[in-house]
Amino acid sequence: MNNTNNKNNKMVIVIPALNEEQTIADVIKRVIIFFPVIVVDDGSSDKTSNIALNLGATVVKLPKNRGVDFALASGFKKAIELGFESVTTIDADGQHDPDLIPKISYPVLNGEADICHSDRDSYQRWSEKILRIYSKKIHGYGDILSGLKSFKLKIFKLNESLVSKNTLGTAIPWLAYNSSLKISEVRISTYERQDKPRIGGIIVGNYRVCLALLRLILWDIKSYWALKIYKK
Repeated sequence: MNNTNNKNNKMVIVIPALNEEQTIADVIKRVIIFFPVIVVDDGSSDKTSNIALNLGATVVKLPKNRGVDFALASGFKKAIELGFESVTTIDADGQHDPDLIPKISYPVLNGEADICHSDRDSYQRWSEKILRIYSKKIHGYGDILSGLKSFKLKIFKLNESLVSKNTLGTAIPWLAYNSSLKISEVRISTYERQDKPRIGGIIVGNYRVCLALLRLILWDIKSYWALKIYKK
């Protein structure tokens, strides 16, 4: 289902969505004025896909719920198929201010960075704060969990399989860091969610973020030893 008019193949917005009929229309209307939009419907049972199509977005509809990472990877593949060079991702739940799209995408479009991710000023879970502290200490950049980020699709192509796994969006910024690419970040404020958290409530959400942090640590250890062996 392709509504994208690709007159400019520089940037496209990818929005993963699961039963977001209450919020998706407002998000699309406010971001489509900047760039074309791809909505990945991650097995919704409501009218998310129909609303997105009617508003001019290209829709990738998954037959069943596969999780946010698989949904995002599906959107990135569609963006590549349509000839785009870069993507900006934003959540469908209304947490992010769509007016931040130009600020997030500017460094990537102008060659100042290969990836620009947002750095939230508040967090819903204690585990997110810990992951940010770790990433800031080790990588120099903090809030890699934030769903609002812009990057060149060449990063996704480095390891498409890794990005598709359950990493809560941390794979893209980690690949950029591990490949010594140019990274920037923009401090932002967020709105309160208008529905249930997609990655789960307090217990499940913290558990999943802790798993993402563990994977991040294991990736860093593996990368460290691989580099050390290579230098011998």
